Amino acid sequence: MERLQALHFPRNFVVLFLLGSLALGSLLRLMNLDVSSIWIDELNHYYAATSYNETGEMTFPSGQPNARAKLYSTLVAYSFKIFGEGPVSVRLPSAILGILCIGITFWVALRLLGKHAAMISALFVAISPFAIGWSRLSRMYTLFQALFMLAAYWFYLGFESQGRGRMAVLQDKLFYQLKLGRFGAMLNHLRINIFWLLAAAFALYLAYGIHETAALFVIALIFYTGVMTFAVPVIDGQLSLRFFKYLIVAFGLSLFLFIGYNFVPFIAEKIKFGLAFIPKWAEGTHFQNRKLYLEFLFDQYHFPMGILFAFGAIQIFVRKNQAGLYLLLIFTAYFFLFSAVFSYRHFQYLFCVYSIFTMIAAYAYSFFVEFEIINIKKYWQIHSPLIKRYLVPGVLVLSFFWLPLTHSVRFALRIPRSADGNYNGAQFMEEWREAGAFVKKEMKPDDVIISSDALGTLHYAGKVDYDLNFADYDLSKEEGFLNADGEYFDLYSGVPYITESAQLEAMRNQRKPVWLLFQSYKFNRAKAFITPELKDYVLNNFEKVLDTQNGTVVVYKSL
Repeated sequence: MERLQALHFPRNFVVLFLLGSLALGSLLRLMNLDVSSIWIDELNHYYAATSYNETGEMTFPSGQPNARAKLYSTLVAYSFKIFGEGPVSVRLPSAILGILCIGITFWVALRLLGKHAAMISALFVAISPFAIGWSRLSRMYTLFQALFMLAAYWFYLGFESQGRGRMAVLQDKLFYQLKLGRFGAMLNHLRINIFWLLAAAFALYLAYGIHETAALFVIALIFYTGVMTFAVPVIDGQLSLRFFKYLIVAFGLSLFLFIGYNFVPFIAEKIKFGLAFIPKWAEGTHFQNRKLYLEFLFDQYHFPMGILFAFGAIQIFVRKNQAGLYLLLIFTAYFFLFSAVFSYRHFQYLFCVYSIFTMIAAYAYSFFVEFEIINIKKYWQIHSPLIKRYLVPGVLVLSFFWLPLTHSVRFALRIPRSADGNYNGAQFMEEWREAGAFVKKEMKPDDVIISSDALGTLHYAGKVDYDLNFADYDLSKEEGFLNADGEYFDLYSGVPYITESAQLEAMRNQRKPVWLLFQSYKFNRAKAFITPELKDYVLNNFEKVLDTQNGTVVVYKSL
């Protein structure tokens, strides 16, 4: 049967398709970057960058070290130097990296799954609300995804080397000069290239510095080499040298984890912490639901990607696509570990392998389009040279007629134009800008400011005196954050906590106006952030003076 990859594409069509996907993805990621308030987690990088530019150290306003994802915060610092501080410049590195991830997805899919799957996967990533949402937030996840995908791709090039390209020539020259020609020949026979493996190790090291879930790549490799250990004898019909390569790696990595867990305290602590970790605020929430990822990937925001992914997985096995199997097992490892092993899961933990999800969905879609192109060429009598020339790209483009009809694409197109306080594809944004501006305008210098999100209030109101958030309080107790007065203080803002209604009563007795800014969800629905006693006290002794436009932040003032 005629393969789509062999069908004719007009010159430069693939380049134009990629550029179109990049242009659309860029528009959705860069347009109106300042439409929403800076999310509380974004402020971590905001203040890490400002302190780095001012002092050379990354700290919170509390003075505590702000060491998470330093590489990303450094990019934000450079953005501030060039464009000044603000909501656009703090998000710009993530947006640019999100655009870069479209290109990386295309490149990896092109090399491992083919030209057609590469074009479709680039488009799928460009219009994915999940990918757009994280690209429009100043968080490290787009950088993490870019580094992780490069590491995974380079590892495959090194572990399944075809003996071609500059790296292959470089390896041959190296071992020839070292007079280790036989060893080099053995590596070539095993399809191993050490230079690609070193590049993969470096990218994975950087990725681990961004987010520790990069270490789960080891489990993914055990999945892949374990499956190949059983598959190679069936494919080769004998116990070839390739079989022993997979067996040694699968057994070696498994042994490494076993020894590390049982005899190396540092590794054991990391594993045990990861298995048991769950923030107090997430206890009893849907983040403990083991079907969270399954429901997420098959929800309305991903339709029909989840179905296409399932078909793509089947096609990988049916067509014995080794590169596709490698990608599928990396995704499966992360999906399985967070769904079945770890106690806590969050959507962004799947983001590093999300591009693989789109690639496999695109792989399935490419075969559907191929089948129709072949049928058209078989049953239609086409004599026009012009139609013959543009048949393949024309059918490919027309096959996407359904995209604007899907909820996910219509939602993706609305994201840059959504008002503050809406869901952006990754997070439900909160209107701290509106609430902070209101309090800043109405308050007097001696007024007391209390907030459930002290750092956000400090940023937008210019002042905060107390934190009323028991999730933050529990963290401070666990870490032992005590100020000079022996009070626990907020890691981020440095202010002490309100833990009892008696504290609020004492402030009211001093006749000083007390303002309370609270995220509506944390005040009205969640149980981990405010006690029933404090909530009742606020409702009975404070007046609601502001409900933000989309109801995400509420402001109370003492009576």
